[in-house]
Amino acid sequence: LWVFRRIVGQMQHDLFHVYTVDQHILMVLRNVRRFFMAEHAHEYPFCSQLAAGWDKPWLLYVAALFHDIAKGRGGDHSELG
Repeated sequence: LWVFRRIVGQMQHDLFHVYTVDQHILMVLRNVRRFFMAEHAHEYPFCSQLAAGWDKPWLLYVAALFHDIAKGRGGDHSELG
């Protein structure tokens, strides 16, 4: 996606982030997918329980995909995104 061009390989220089922004988003998407898979319910019991009753899972995928998209723009990503 063209909107990701600014975050590909972007490091986060703090004690809280191990992955680059793009890697982090992919990990979040992987985890969200697992919320909806019965074989991973033991890993994320609370999230899996919530996911089982959710009728629009695509909304969670969209939120996960774009939650850090503004980190490549400078400034406060929580306001810019």
